[in-house]
Amino acid sequence: MASYAHGFGSKRAFTYADTDGHEHEIKPYLSPRHYRGDPSRIEIVSGPLVLGLPFLAAGLFLVPYQMVDFLVS
Repeated sequence: MASYAHGFGSKRAFTYADTDGHEHEIKPYLSPRHYRGDPSRIEIVSGPLVLGLPFLAAGLFLVPYQMVDFLVS
């Protein structure tokens, strides 16, 4: 059985002890992915990262190159 631990307003946390005696905290105002990672989110983030990283690298290379080309000309 969970008992009140702490909180304020509608954001309250509860604790309970499992059968091994370990205490766990429950925060009902958080979605379940805050408790155990969200694998689907990792998949969504890694795609744009892999596609966007080359553009970022090219942009970081081209900006100083254009500045030097502008100053020399």
